[in-house]
Amino acid sequence: MNPEVRARVMDFVDDLRRDPCYRDALGVLVAGSAARGEERWQGGRLDSDIDVMVIARSSTLRLDRTRAVERVIARHAARGIDGGRIPASTLHYATLTNYEARRSGVVVDGDPEVVGRISLRRTEDIPVWEGVRLLANRLFEHLKHRAGLADDEWAVRKSYEAIGEAQLVLEGRYRPSFRERAEEIHRRPLNAPVPRASERYLQAEDARRSGLEIPDAEAGVALADLLLELEHAMRSHSGTPEGLDGQLRGLAMTERHPSHRAYWALVGLGGGRDGLHSPTQDPIVRLWRAAVAALQGGASSARAAELVRLWLRCPQILQSSRPR
Repeated sequence: MNPEVRARVMDFVDDLRRDPCYRDALGVLVAGSAARGEERWQGGRLDSDIDVMVIARSSTLRLDRTRAVERVIARHAARGIDGGRIPASTLHYATLTNYEARRSGVVVDGDPEVVGRISLRRTEDIPVWEGVRLLANRLFEHLKHRAGLADDEWAVRKSYEAIGEAQLVLEGRYRPSFRERAEEIHRRPLNAPVPRASERYLQAEDARRSGLEIPDAEAGVALADLLLELEHAMRSHSGTPEGLDGQLRGLAMTERHPSHRAYWALVGLGGGRDGLHSPTQDPIVRLWRAAVAALQGGASSARAAELVRLWLRCPQILQSSRPR
């Protein structure tokens, strides 16, 4: 880990230790690019996040403790600290975050064996659902762009990174670092429906390191490619031939998580007359459908910003293993 990154993390940990919410913490883990020394710097300024996972003893539904950790993180956001409280009970889920944390995470405080609680060890066991989830969530980078919260280059790069990473998940070839993913794609190009998918992913990785733009790439084209790959991933997940709208309708009927709906009602998000607060669908599926509609229908910047706000607080549907 970069010494400057470690110094910023330890300042956060010192602050966390002084907060009452620390009593609930089993450990603090740095994950993502910062743990691997792949963070991005521009002229001495950190230009990527330092992802921290505060592993908690208590359950997901302890909103008071979740918000307490969020407040400590917010005090360090200007120095790149990002992440949140992760209940230990969720470490059995087969997510990309857990996989990367298991393979390359760095425990900086608490139980040094906490990373051993993550059950996902093999890339082949990452479910196709993780590819779907990654792509659907990247729609909100385009909503950020529409809301004026991100520029063209950001939306384009995040799109092609997601396309490449999701396709690697579908092919059972996902790797835990940017370098390893690029090497894997150089070794064998992606079998994706998106034109030039391998080339675009490698250009996105070059752009991430250099800070330069992806050559000849436009946000509108990147969005179309993202939607194409999302449809492909959803077909792989469901095993049905429907288009994107049909796949999303199918998810709305088959994914039923009462605790997510109860949480959405409890925190009072998604109000108004647009139906986003309705308990008839899981909230993340409803938001994904709303994001597609907004991006395809020319929604206003205010509508885009509202969808981003809701998405940031929305519970995600996770799976424990790759269905065989």
